[in-house]
Amino acid sequence: MSATALFLLFAIVACLLTWNVYRPSFGSIGPAAASFISGWWYGDLAPWIIIIQLAGTAVFAANGAITGIQGSVGLLLAVGSWLALALRYGRALEFRHHCEASLAETLGPDYITQIPDQFRLNIPEHFSLQRYLRPFRPHLPNVERIRDITIAQEDGWNVNVDIYRPKEVPSNAPVLYQIHGGGWMENFGDKSTQALPLMNHLASQGWVCVSIDYRLSPTHVWPAHIVDCKRGLVWIKNNIAEYGGDPNFIVTTGGSAGGHLCSLLALTANQPDFQPGFESADTSVRACIPFYGVYDFSDAHKLHINDGLMQGLEKTVIKKPLKGNEDVYQQASPLHRINADAPPFFVIHGSLDSLTSLQEARKFVEELRRQSQQHVAFLELPGAQHAFDLFATPRADWAMRAVMLYANYIYGQYTSGCHQQ
Repeated sequence: MSATALFLLFAIVACLLTWNVYRPSFGSIGPAAASFISGWWYGDLAPWIIIIQLAGTAVFAANGAITGIQGSVGLLLAVGSWLALALRYGRALEFRHHCEASLAETLGPDYITQIPDQFRLNIPEHFSLQRYLRPFRPHLPNVERIRDITIAQEDGWNVNVDIYRPKEVPSNAPVLYQIHGGGWMENFGDKSTQALPLMNHLASQGWVCVSIDYRLSPTHVWPAHIVDCKRGLVWIKNNIAEYGGDPNFIVTTGGSAGGHLCSLLALTANQPDFQPGFESADTSVRACIPFYGVYDFSDAHKLHINDGLMQGLEKTVIKKPLKGNEDVYQQASPLHRINADAPPFFVIHGSLDSLTSLQEARKFVEELRRQSQQHVAFLELPGAQHAFDLFATPRADWAMRAVMLYANYIYGQYTSGCHQQ
């Protein structure tokens, strides 16, 4: 193959990857997973992708590859793909107002004034563009991380937590409880890789954040996952004061499988079915903030994107078929555990998520708003893929800022005595 033909192929691949960012696959699990992985890093790391491809194009040009019709077409395609990537990335710079509007719609236009001053004044009003050239460095210098505190031992597994807090140790600070995602399975996620920007920013603000490693499949079978998350919550309530946190104010969050688990935890407070050996412990939280979660294992409304989720549940996580075990799947589903006593929710989902169902998230919000006595906020983030918050990007930062506003609003309600239980 000539250098010119190779450059044309390079440009075509670049165009296809950019097209996938805008139009991901929602078909069977194989194409959907491939579409997610490529669209996720290609779209969220767009500045680096463009820089790398510019450098590659310069190498082709230096070797005389950009000549004739093929070279011209290749250059046109390459430039077009870069412009499309830059346009998508640049649009997210304006998402601040979209994110704030989603909260104002539910909490009222003056909700920001109800955030305590010591937190409201420290919420970032903007993010440096230099931050996006260092998307893998979420740690902040004024935050201390305490690693691998063992809180329990279950079936040979150490249930560990990490704590993020200000270096100047606070007293009676609000607490965030983070539950990582990864399909409930081993080697797909852990506490040290997810929600780092959010936990670091909240900790720099004065919060104490706790992230847990729970038992995972296939070694461990459902409901070990949620049992450990509940056990972690009880540990926080019994011990977090030693680390500067307020055991009476805990907000829970998580993404993907973590979005499922934090939602289920919030909706089954003090219910003994997932609390073996600690049935009488208090497992209530003040609010729940799930990101791109799974809300119905049973798929009662046929809203799953493809059959990959059900296959994973039946073969690896629950290890029982749905047919004949519908009660097990429904008991594990936040959608089927909604009740009038549910805490406040802020549900977040990307409009282009190719792994977890946006329609299911909408249904979950609809049912929460119908049954819960508390408010339910919903942020549908335009153009966002699954796991959009892993890297530092404009889209992720404005969503993170919305979470900071929401969490501090809930804390303001708590400190002012306006909260409802």
